[in-house]
Amino acid sequence: MRSLKFPIVIAAFVAVLLLGVAARQVYVKSRVVDPLARVAEEVRGVKGVRVEERSGLKDVVVALGPDAYLEEAYGEVERTARSVLGRSFGRIRLEDRRSPRLEEAFYSVHFFVHEGISTGRFAEMASRFDERLSELGIARRRVFVADRHVFVQLYDGEHYLYEVVPRVSEGGFEGRAAGGRSA
Repeated sequence: MRSLKFPIVIAAFVAVLLLGVAARQVYVKSRVVDPLARVAEEVRGVKGVRVEERSGLKDVVVALGPDAYLEEAYGEVERTARSVLGRSFGRIRLEDRRSPRLEEAFYSVHFFVHEGISTGRFAEMASRFDERLSELGIARRRVFVADRHVFVQLYDGEHYLYEVVPRVSEGGFEGRAAGGRSA
């Protein structure tokens, strides 16, 4: 009699465990994956969104196309991620189609961006930014200054680079946005 109960207890335990895992997957899909996937469907230039775990936090990885308005896409993904993930939200990481030439071009102008952030002279920053990129032959470019970030978009043929640089607030940095990565 005793030997009959042990397999039943094991089977019940395994069944409850499997049900718990399945319920968690349904919950994650309906509460995390689906809302973030809707962003990819609804926001111009967002090709895909996925969530990756990092040190107990969840990073949102956003694949962007060349037609993205970075400040709009980033803002919408950030709002959705904060709403969906709450305290487990880590950061946003961007995937773009950067080339070594675009990386070098960004490196040569990122000082202007940081100087503009620290001095508040964004018109001067934009002028120097355009001048330097023209010298480098990067004809298509975009810099957008928002309340919390400066958004940089550089294009060269089929390649494009997206960077998000956080602005300094009175209390220090508001957070860290990760720059783009090659897709």
